[in-house]
This record gives sequence, C-alpha cells and structure tokens, in this order.
Amino acid sequence: MKKIFIFIIVFVLFSPISASASNNLAASLSGRILLQVEARGEAWYVNPVNLKRYYLGRPEDAYNIMRKLGLGITNADLYRIISFTPSYQATFLERAVFDAVNAERAKNGRTVLIWNDELAAVAREHSQDLAKENEQYTGIGYSCDYPLIHHEGTSFGFYNSERLNNRGVYYFSKSGENIALIPEARYKVSFIANDPAKTEVENCGTLVSGMDSSFKTAIEEAKNDAEKLNILQAEVNKRIKLFQQAKTVNVVDVSWFSTDDLVGSTVNGWMNSEGHRRNILDSDYTESGLGIASINGYMIATQVFIRRASCGFETGPCCEKIGYYPYCFTPLTCQDRTCR
Repeated sequence: MKKIFIFIIVFVLFSPISASASNNLAASLSGRILLQVEARGEAWYVNPVNLKRYYLGRPEDAYNIMRKLGLGITNADLYRIISFTPSYQATFLERAVFDAVNAERAKNGRTVLIWNDELAAVAREHSQDLAKENEQYTGIGYSCDYPLIHHEGTSFGFYNSERLNNRGVYYFSKSGENIALIPEARYKVSFIANDPAKTEVENCGTLVSGMDSSFKTAIEEAKNDAEKLNILQAEVNKRIKLFQQAKTVNVVDVSWFSTDDLVGSTVNGWMNSEGHRRNILDSDYTESGLGIASINGYMIATQVFIRRASCGFETGPCCEKIGYYPYCFTPLTCQDRTCR
C-alpha cells in the first residue's frame, strides 16, 4: 500500500539539542522537524522510535531520512479525513439538472427546451452573485447558518429580463427564472456535556424556515423596487449579524450527496412549487440555460427560460404583418425598421 509522508515544521527558538538532553524533552518533540534559527537554519528530525535527532542537511538527505523514518499514512487513513469540498463538477451537474427538467416537460406533453449558452452564462452569474452574498452568513462547523436566495439582483440587473439585456440578450418576447438552494451534504456533530450549541443546532431549521417565509412575504407585499431593495439589504444584514453570533461546533463526519441526489432534490423541489412548476411546463418557452454555484455546503441553481423572438425585441428588426404598420413589443417603438 502506498504511503504518503506528512512533514510538520515547527519554528522554535532554542539552543541545539545535545546528546545529554532529557528524554522528556525529546519525547515532547518526537516526530517533529526542528529548525535551529540561530544556526544557519539547520533542520533536525526527532525520530519518535528512538528519540534520536537526525540532521536533514541537503534536500536529498532530508528526503531519504523521511522516507526511511517517516511513519507515513495509508489510504485507509486518508479516507477518514473530512472533506469540506463537494465532489461534483458544476458543468456536468448543470446539464444533468437541465436534462431532468426536459424529462418533466416531455412527461407532461411539452416540447423539450433547447440549451442556450448565453442564457446559461447569465444564470450562472446570478448563482455566483448569490453564492458570494451567502458567503457572509453560511459555513460548515457552526451551530446555525442562514442561507438566502432571491430573484432580485444587485450587481447586473434587478430582474431576470434586465440581467439578460445587460449581457446582450434581447431576442426574447417572454422570460422566466427558477432558483434553488440545495444542501450539498449531511454532516454529524459531536457535543460535550451541556453544550449550549446543541439547542441552537436543534432549533436552526425552524428558525431559518420562518425567516425565509417572512422575507418572501415582505418582498411580495413591497410597493416598488426601491422598497424591495431595502427589504433585501435589511435581511442580508440581519443574517450576517446572526451568523456572527453563532457558536462553532465539532464536525466529525461529512457525507456529500451524489449528483443524482442533487438533481433529484432540485427538480423535485421545483415541481412541487407552483410557480417553479409553471415555468418548467410553460409551452411558450423554447430555450433555456442553467448555471450552478457552490458555497459552504450549499448548491445554488438558477435556470433562465425564454421564448425566442425573430422580431420585435430591442435592437432587433420590427415585426411586419399585412395590414399593420411595423411594430415592436411594448414599450419599444419601431424606428428605421429597428426596435428601440
């Protein structure tokens, strides 16, 4: 079985170890590489087997000594190391979710959507913006975190249609957007006796669910875009403050969900939500793109839908129909046969 050697460098200020150094001192330093900062940076390895020191000298000498004396680590040991990085490839997962959405359309008698790279880029950018925002109030190893997703954008367009236009996409007469926030993993936490963080962990799900519901209601009842933006900024600030007060916990195991799990959770969630289901099964939509971002144990997915138009859209040709003047989609007007 192949071994991997782990080097631990400890910077210390002390005089060189002598042959008469106590066994207690040698034992406390066993297995470590010691750097003698006052002796031209010489490095010594204290062998935990016999408590003797070995001069590392040249890189080749150091490698040979560590290869001979290092305790090493086996593959079985590596498998026990907790990973905080999801294993899926985002581009593969994007297509997998997209295909699953098309499967739902086909099952319900709708034509399948055509993948559009430009729409996917816009969707991916919105997911990345949401991930950057969530970085401030999410994290593995805390008693509670406070993830949040929303259709309202703050960097390149407040609405989905504005984001498309701001990235040069005008050729649509109708657009829609689905978003999802999916946990990427389940993880186990250990507590010491009477640990106050335990109660916070147990109540976290209910607390965040209530916050999400209140935020959604407030956004829906807002009178204008400015009020929506104020509500959003206040919500973000509230979640940042709560997260800063969260306690750290001891994570003892992380189990990452498979690609199939993530696809199923995303599409099933959308199909069980009235508004998201309506977008997926809308017969008007002809093209779509999907973008995914990952942050602190969560996957954020955004899917953009459009009905492609051949005329009438901004910067496009005016539509023409016998008996009618050339026209454009409201509120655009036809000027010199171009919609502006």
